[in-house]
Amino acid sequence: MTCDGVTIGLTLADGTVLVHLAGTLDREARALLLRAARRVVRGSTGHLIVDCADLCSCDEAGLDALASLHRLPGIESVRLRHVDPALRRRLDAAGLAGRLGCRAEAQGSAPAASRRSTL
Repeated sequence: MTCDGVTIGLTLADGTVLVHLAGTLDREARALLLRAARRVVRGSTGHLIVDCADLCSCDEAGLDALASLHRLPGIESVRLRHVDPALRRRLDAAGLAGRLGCRAEAQGSAPAASRRSTL
């Protein structure tokens, strides 16, 4: 895994979208994440699970991107999982941890993929 740039993996299963983030969530990645979420939410129930297990860093623009997911048309809920302690502290400080339903579990099961794409 590289920490240069970002990789956004999208899996749609049973109407729920799993967004897997790897690398750096910053100003450049913000637009990619929001564009990807807009595209995939059309075929979903509007529930997003954002997997942060492979996220190396997240700056202020990255935090804004995560918060902005809630404001996209068609999004009903956003939940973060595999949030490391440093990101959790930043989300807590920004008042976003509760709204984004942060989970720091070591393991989580993703629904079986019915459609997957990587940007």
